[in-house]
Amino acid sequence: MRETENEIIEGSQAAYSRKKEAFRKLLNGHSIEERLLGLMTETKVEGLQLNKTRHFDANTELKDQIRELPWDRTPVVLVGGSFNSEKRATRIREEGCKELDQLMEFLNPEETFFVVGHKLSGYEKYIVENNRKGFLIYAVVPALLTADERKRLKAEGLGIRVSTDLEGMGIYKSFNFEIFERRPSILICMDGNSAAENMIQEAKNGKGKSLICYWTKAKVLEKKAKSLSGYIHGFDEKHPIVDVLRDYQKIFNIL
Repeated sequence: MRETENEIIEGSQAAYSRKKEAFRKLLNGHSIEERLLGLMTETKVEGLQLNKTRHFDANTELKDQIRELPWDRTPVVLVGGSFNSEKRATRIREEGCKELDQLMEFLNPEETFFVVGHKLSGYEKYIVENNRKGFLIYAVVPALLTADERKRLKAEGLGIRVSTDLEGMGIYKSFNFEIFERRPSILICMDGNSAAENMIQEAKNGKGKSLICYWTKAKVLEKKAKSLSGYIHGFDEKHPIVDVLRDYQKIFNIL
């Protein structure tokens, strides 16, 4: 019995020493709290991230950029990056950039301004980076921002409108409240998933007149476009966006 007890004690001590050493290596000079937070950031369970990404209050972080949308110019809402799911990024295409170049050349910055989403990615990023005529550009952002979103929005210095919605996929409701329900507008959809479809629907139902255009290369929006035939206008290389605007500017009286 004594030998058995000694073996158990020795085995327990050896196991404790191994665990202690393994724990020391795991911490690697960090506190227990720091290491656990790190593990939560790195670990996924059934496709879900265990950590909760830190978010920042947009009203506080971007308070110096928050401005009212101007009433003496027509808003041109561009959907082309911020309204995709997290797993689908907008792929910039040369022909899409050409359409936007022609658009910016055609529009007058004294009469129009751009409104984009919070991610400043895809074609929205292209507009911001190629704004050679000095258009006013506003971003509608969710009430909570990630660190990367906050950094990009601060760096570009755009005008900011903060949505009451906490998540980016819900900010289309703020576009509706601030633009589609209150004033004439132009909606140009270059890409997007369900949130972009919601934006199109809000523009169609809004009390303000909205000229809704979509790039026919954006196949994800094709089904929505067909369901609103007569209310949404496709554009591409054969029928450029500027031709669509020329065709309808007298009817809508928004340019």
